[in-house]
Amino acid sequence: KAIERKAAVGDGADPAFAKTAQRSAMRVRDLAEIFLHQHAGSLRSGWQVKRRIEKNVIPVIGDVKLSGLHKRDVTRAVDKVLDRGCATEANRVFEDARAMVRWGVAKGYLDTSPVEGMKRPARLQSRERVLSPEEIAQLWERLPSIPASEGFRNIIRLCLITVQRVGEVAGMRRDELDLQKRLWSLPRERTKNAQPHTVPLSEFALTVLREALEASETSLFVFPSPRD
Repeated sequence: KAIERKAAVGDGADPAFAKTAQRSAMRVRDLAEIFLHQHAGSLRSGWQVKRRIEKNVIPVIGDVKLSGLHKRDVTRAVDKVLDRGCATEANRVFEDARAMVRWGVAKGYLDTSPVEGMKRPARLQSRERVLSPEEIAQLWERLPSIPASEGFRNIIRLCLITVQRVGEVAGMRRDELDLQKRLWSLPRERTKNAQPHTVPLSEFALTVLREALEASETSLFVFPSPRD
């Protein structure tokens, strides 16, 4: 490619012009593809960013040219999510789109960011609702009748037993467990505050874990997904 470019310059071609022409033809879906591949994949929540952009941004404004991208386009994508009654998701889609556009500016795909000055679309109230002891008992008793896999049920059981986040339990790996010492060691990459965390395991938790480990066979994950 370098030899071809050098030959083209020798023939009088202007590489800067070619680059500008290529950039002017880029659409939002093109930027999204590059952003997801080069940047979002390195994020801890990259798979969630990818899901939100592919579900909520590309289908709505994917064909908009970057050179004509406007605040109203981002608003159009976010409003589609708000119309579904998903305020939290709408805020996250907005943040994903803003991060993608800002990254595009930093990489030279856009000259300016049209999203600057925009605010989150929804104001959220902190959640105060928690399950009562009676509700926890009811949930536990009804778990066997839930139309889901036993792995899913065991994830819920361990959330209740260990009081850990569902994402941390669902992503549990074999190498994080020391059943002899009755400890579950979460690495910093898998915790919300990016700090390593060690969870002591009760006999109750160990009973559920032994069943899950046997069911997962040789998988690295204690609760492997049947899809991937």
